[in-house]
Amino acid sequence: MSKGSFRTAVLGANGVTLLIASLVAFKLQGTTGLVAAVVGDLAGLLNLAALGWLMSRLLGAASAGSKSAYGALLATKLGLFLGLLAILLWVLELPPLGVMLGFTALVVALVAGSAIHTLNLRSPTTEESSPL
Repeated sequence: MSKGSFRTAVLGANGVTLLIASLVAFKLQGTTGLVAAVVGDLAGLLNLAALGWLMSRLLGAASAGSKSAYGALLATKLGLFLGLLAILLWVLELPPLGVMLGFTALVVALVAGSAIHTLNLRSPTTEESSPL
């Protein structure tokens, strides 16, 4: 399977886990909880995309100077993400439970998508018949 199929598995799982998290948030906190869950998930997706891009550049960098620059950007990304969470919670006053449910949906989707991708990689092929 390709890198794209892993991304597809994770995003598909994220759709399901976000739906569940959104329903729970809506049940517990109404519309504001639902919005907070969706925003929390989107913030997590943005963070994950930035992390993936920076790590691919960091691991592919040839010189030590490039690695240092990408390492500094990685630390900056963490600060920006924490700042975004602070804005969501304190400035926009989204309910913390809803944001947490949305962000947690992404974490569960990463585990589920990884499992789906791994199971698809291990599916038997015609060449792997019984040893007899």
